[in-house]
Amino acid sequence: MPGSSHSLCLAALPVVHCLCMGSLLGLYKFERESTSEFKDWAPDAPISFAWVVLDVWKTGSPGQSDLEALKTFIEDRLDGWSAHYL
Repeated sequence: MPGSSHSLCLAALPVVHCLCMGSLLGLYKFERESTSEFKDWAPDAPISFAWVVLDVWKTGSPGQSDLEALKTFIEDRLDGWSAHYL
């Protein structure tokens, strides 16, 4: 799928960035699309876990271009969800 995070990861980004993006995408989709009963038990869990994912990603000392790539991904694919935390 051209322009997808999958093709971007295969082409240009280190694995750690792809794992971060994939984790954020999964949490975002769960928050927005899930009909699971578990979603009602802890409605703030997806964004809380997103912060954990971003904290762990930041421990790898990403450069400015890495931050910009992740911000772009969040703005383009996640409607800006959690971008304020970067």
